[in-house]
Amino acid sequence: TLSFNNARQAIQTFTLSVLGVSAAQAEDLYEGTLHVIASHRVGTRPGRIEPRRVKRRTSKYPYLTAPRSSPKSLAA
Repeated sequence: TLSFNNARQAIQTFTLSVLGVSAAQAEDLYEGTLHVIASHRVGTRPGRIEPRRVKRRTSKYPYLTAPRSSPKSLAA
């Protein structure tokens, strides 16, 4: 239930702000980043379950059903 985008943004901000600081400051920034990630949760989102399916795309060309070594025999 953690927000993926919020975690990504927090990590990006952490990596930019940790450059050129002392080890103690970097550790404080790290702790703060973890706190930000853990504090922002996604609320209840009813009806957001999507089936794991791949939609078959229509193509104007037929599917290759023979080995690629002999495609000229299919073109005839």
